[in-house]
Amino acid sequence: MKKIIIRTLLFFVIVGFADFILGSCFIYFRKQAGCGSFQNMEYCINHCHDDVLVFGSSRAVYHYDPRVIKDSLGLSCHNCGREGMGIIYAYGLWNLISANHTPKMILYDFYRFDIQKDDNAKYLAELRPYYDAKGMSEYFHDISPIENIKNFSHLYRFNSSIIQLIRGLFVKNEVSDGFIPLQGELVSNIVNTNEMEKDSIKYYYMEEFIKHALSKGTKLIFFISPFYDGKYMEYPPEYIALFKKYNIKWFDNQTIEEFTKNDDYFKNLSHLNKKGASAYTSYIISQIKDSSTVDTISVRY
Repeated sequence: MKKIIIRTLLFFVIVGFADFILGSCFIYFRKQAGCGSFQNMEYCINHCHDDVLVFGSSRAVYHYDPRVIKDSLGLSCHNCGREGMGIIYAYGLWNLISANHTPKMILYDFYRFDIQKDDNAKYLAELRPYYDAKGMSEYFHDISPIENIKNFSHLYRFNSSIIQLIRGLFVKNEVSDGFIPLQGELVSNIVNTNEMEKDSIKYYYMEEFIKHALSKGTKLIFFISPFYDGKYMEYPPEYIALFKKYNIKWFDNQTIEEFTKNDDYFKNLSHLNKKGASAYTSYIISQIKDSSTVDTISVRY
């Protein structure tokens, strides 16, 4: 019996040691990542000194060209958006960024991922490697209490990104501005227009995101960027009330005639191509400059 106990304890010690060593290796790999989302995250969190940051989902990543903003406003800009992510990811990323840097302005592309009720734990996957950073364990617990137990394992924090990390050791790109231009012209796809069940957790963290940014002196502007041939979503009334409460500007750019039904500007129904992104970023410059009104344009309830 004594031998069994000793062997069991030894097994757990070895597993724990291996978990720690491999986890430490992956932390090193993350910092050395030469491409992909980890490279962009590492820059945003630990090296960013840009005046303007862009947040949001793929529609942020593909639609907002930092070079246009820099050329038009004379402000450095970096795109911190991430495909398939919304406010749950954005708040965690902002918490990490703001510990080291305070931008002058945040441009936030608003989409379904900021409203819709679903499994919020999935949005934590790419934030898990930063679990030990200040405030992150409490944040993880709030989103999914079991995450605090799972994150005792250093390997668990990287289990969804090991291949990407290894690839980043061998593929090196120049540090980009986070913008990913889509090539090609319109290919039809399906835009999800189903009625959304709203998520109170997302609403709560949207307000926390706003309060935290404003407390740092950062200006916030929200946008819904163009879709092809249609208006596919709305700012929910409670979000409009939230923006008004904090004196924040918001714009609905879904149905701008210059863009809607313009095949040359779209890769698919919900994403602009490189040409469209450049034109759209140029379009919003006047909206960014307009600080005289707090109300919105083209908003319907």
